[in-house]
Amino acid sequence: MAKCCMLYLVYLLIYDIHDVQAYSFEILSNLTTELFQIKSYDKTLRPRNDQSQNISLDVKFNFLSINKFDELEGKLVCTAFLGLAWTDDFLTWDYSTYPIGRFTLPQTLVWKPDFVLRNGFTEFKELGGSFYNVILTVDGDVAWNPYQVFETKCALDVTYFPFDSQTCDIVFTMWSHFTFQVSINPTVDNIIMGEYTSNALWTIESTSQNVDNTGSRSVITYSLNIKRKPSYYVSTIILPVVFLGILNILVFVLPADAGEKNVLLHYRRAWFYGISDIS
Repeated sequence: MAKCCMLYLVYLLIYDIHDVQAYSFEILSNLTTELFQIKSYDKTLRPRNDQSQNISLDVKFNFLSINKFDELEGKLVCTAFLGLAWTDDFLTWDYSTYPIGRFTLPQTLVWKPDFVLRNGFTEFKELGGSFYNVILTVDGDVAWNPYQVFETKCALDVTYFPFDSQTCDIVFTMWSHFTFQVSINPTVDNIIMGEYTSNALWTIESTSQNVDNTGSRSVITYSLNIKRKPSYYVSTIILPVVFLGILNILVFVLPADAGEKNVLLHYRRAWFYGISDIS
């Protein structure tokens, strides 16, 4: 055990020394003053010293839940957060002068890629919010993890309802930057589902992602193959309709003067109004 602890301390000292050394408020204040005032950082400029160089935007998509699937409007509402990372050439510093390995900043202070939801159901909205922070490292690496409730368009095919399956795409793109300026680079092979919370009406059968950097603007598409859970619809719609049909047949089988016929008519009326209330 002691040997393991010693090896871990050596690792921290050699490989992660920037994170274990403390720093004062004064050092951090001086650093931010140099970065944003003395060097006159401009968040409206693409952060490359050589503007002909491309920015590689690392992307991963963490899917959390399906909130709602509006079949009439063709709208999928889901919760997820993105993991975005890039390098900002203008936000680097000398570690010997400012012994700070990383610190957080409000997202409104730095340049961010105009990474937007292309097939959204509503108007464009900026990812994240003013209270969100980015993580900035000494080498200029910026990490941003905006959390969002996404509303996307999804066309449905209900031919086999309630045993149908649907495929919905969540498409992100760079809105104003061309591919030669900012390109999308997925850091994982698929959607991250580790924190997914299951839905009562839909189950996710499979997921996939596809990135396209061949066009004028980079596009990444996340696909969800979802299958409807039929048990709810079978118990509340299909079975009552079947039983109602059987009752209708029995009404005509019984003689007109049979007392049981009135009982069956009463049950049929009760089934009908029950189904109407559920619908």
